[in-house]
Amino acid sequence: MHSRNELLIAGLMALTFSVPTARCQVQFSGPTDYAVGTKPAAIAVGDFNGDAIPDLAVANTGDVASGDDGNVGILLGKGDGTFGASRGFDAGKNPWSIAVGDFNHDGNLDLAVRDGG
Repeated sequence: MHSRNELLIAGLMALTFSVPTARCQVQFSGPTDYAVGTKPAAIAVGDFNGDAIPDLAVANTGDVASGDDGNVGILLGKGDGTFGASRGFDAGKNPWSIAVGDFNHDGNLDLAVRDGG
């Protein structure tokens, strides 16, 4: 004689094994290049303009020999997997690392940038 728990477990196992496997086909488009600045070194993702679409922030180290101090380039997402042109913002000399978070707890994303200057 089987207990009620044994029958329940056997019933759940039968349901688990009888579920058909779903198949889907995924296709990716080719790569897209975006101009961001001189010597990009790091990238971070966040919604920087509050439109609920992911944007990109890129730390561009620049080129010391030519006097290019670098910057942080922001590429706003268009919502279809593509991004607008990069807009550069000063972030000290030769930024090479970047992080995203709400560091001051105001509900808005902030950027922390580590630079070489």
